[in-house]
Amino acid sequence: MVKPDKSKSLYQVQTAQEVKKLSADDLKKLADTIRHDIIQFTAMNGGHTAPSLGCVDIIVALHRVFETPQDAFVFDVGHQAYAHKMLTGRRFHFYTLRKENGLSGFPSTQESEHDAFGVGHASTSISVALGILEGKKKKNDDHHVVALLGDGSLTGGLAFEALNHAGELNNNLIVILNDNEMSIDPNVGGLKDSFKENKAKYFFNSLGLDYWGPDDGHDITRMIRLFEKAKKHTRPLVIHLKTIKGLGYQPAENDVTRFHGLGPFDLETGAAIVSPKAKQKYQDLFSQTLVELASVDDSIVAITAAMPSGTSLNKFKKIHPDKFYDVGMAESHAVTFASGLATQGLHPFVCIYSTFMQRAYDQLIHDVAVHRLPLTFCMDRGGLVGDDGVTHQGVFDYAFLRTIPHFVVMAPKDEAELQHMMETARSYKEGPTSIRFPRGEVRGVPLPKKLRAIPIGKAEHVYGNCSGDVLILAIGEPVHTAVAAAKQLECEQGLSVSVVNLRFAKPLDEKMIIEFSENFGAILTVEEGIINGGVGSAIVELLVKNNVKKPIRVLGIPDIFITHATQMRQREMCGLDRESLVFSALDLIDKPQPQFNSDRKQKIHRIPLRVVSSS
Repeated sequence: MVKPDKSKSLYQVQTAQEVKKLSADDLKKLADTIRHDIIQFTAMNGGHTAPSLGCVDIIVALHRVFETPQDAFVFDVGHQAYAHKMLTGRRFHFYTLRKENGLSGFPSTQESEHDAFGVGHASTSISVALGILEGKKKKNDDHHVVALLGDGSLTGGLAFEALNHAGELNNNLIVILNDNEMSIDPNVGGLKDSFKENKAKYFFNSLGLDYWGPDDGHDITRMIRLFEKAKKHTRPLVIHLKTIKGLGYQPAENDVTRFHGLGPFDLETGAAIVSPKAKQKYQDLFSQTLVELASVDDSIVAITAAMPSGTSLNKFKKIHPDKFYDVGMAESHAVTFASGLATQGLHPFVCIYSTFMQRAYDQLIHDVAVHRLPLTFCMDRGGLVGDDGVTHQGVFDYAFLRTIPHFVVMAPKDEAELQHMMETARSYKEGPTSIRFPRGEVRGVPLPKKLRAIPIGKAEHVYGNCSGDVLILAIGEPVHTAVAAAKQLECEQGLSVSVVNLRFAKPLDEKMIIEFSENFGAILTVEEGIINGGVGSAIVELLVKNNVKKPIRVLGIPDIFITHATQMRQREMCGLDRESLVFSALDLIDKPQPQFNSDRKQKIHRIPLRVVSSS
């Protein structure tokens, strides 16, 4: 681990003005102290350790030469921005990283004026920077704009679109290419080989951009000279810098994939801190099940968009290398590529986080659903995801998928049902299917000895009678919370409450929903997705269509972006925990509510984000 010089007050440096006063030797020592802080606090809180360690020297040099917020730094994804946070007034708050009411793990315009743009998805920085620069020019503002992206982001099509436009606009955009030969996992595609062969200059020149490099992304003095020269450059420019991901912490250098983003870890060894009671993760069970299905079905192939480890498909790759495709950070291409495979009789399972599937919405409609192609989208991190915050919440998929004709949309209540749904998808030939499953550990239920296909659109009655006071219609992970709330309502309030596990957001089990709804006094719908246009909305539409008039309340994610906190806390904030379901059911039937702890918040609220200035 980095052993910083504690004899000087470099731990106190947290503004660019202070950076500009340091000697060349002290700048190197400052970088070491920043690395030390990153390692210390990500060991406690988790975070994107390796990307930020590898980018410290670049950021120190940038803040020595440029002046934010007048000059704009636009980060790609934002995994590498921790040093930037520390040098723009947030170093003493860094212990709150990714905690409720604390610093976001990504750049955030609500958090600081020095964050020119909020990010969390890849390949956006050049487009944004180009727009900011053109906007400045319209205002006769001659300050500079710097886009800082990793080479992995160049596998995304949006980056190419922006580079093409930058060559045409011919302004003084500065693009810093942080080349560590990695995204989350090792880079894929032909571009990485061209960079190794030093063909980058030809590539960028052909698009109309000037090119400097490759250069050492850890030589602060050299980079300061380059950046000073770049300030005087009048054309679009790419500065290619070679870096080491995880530099300064040996465990991160040795295992850059795991240290790209992880939970708390042991500072000395780098080993993950895991509860002895920890269960298998949903993503691991998904991959294991897909391995088994592919072993008996030659039509199955697996596709990921630059996240074989994040989706656990790296385990699938080891067993079925000829059935595995990593297409890079290119979700749109992943979906359309899968469509082409499906026309040839293959059954692609495309595993992409829910939040990233949003990037391929047009392809889901135009290239999949229109043609009724039988392929399956497996959306990991469906629902609230915790400390990654607003850009990563997987809460929109129910709403955007249920609007697309021919789609079958499923969500399991537990790991056993996930396996059955994967078999359901494998055997379904009438069109596309989707399965969303949550972040984190499985529930620990027994796994089935034999997988069976669930009848399409068939819900299941999991608790209570067929008539009574309150009917709870739930889908996915919240089914278990709904059952717990139903038991509490029966035990403490003497109510008759039933729970139906919908299993399908589309098509709904219309017959069961209508029959049960007519036999209950009130209806509660529960989902870990946005309320607007979600599963509850579909149920309301169904009941209105069939003239079923009952008091109904739709619970889910309100019409705001959910900030970082633990998953448990986010569910409390959204009214999706057990106590909140009890509260909502009693309120719906106009019964007195039990007294909750005074510090509980029953309604969603915006967490106030401080605006930090280094001036």
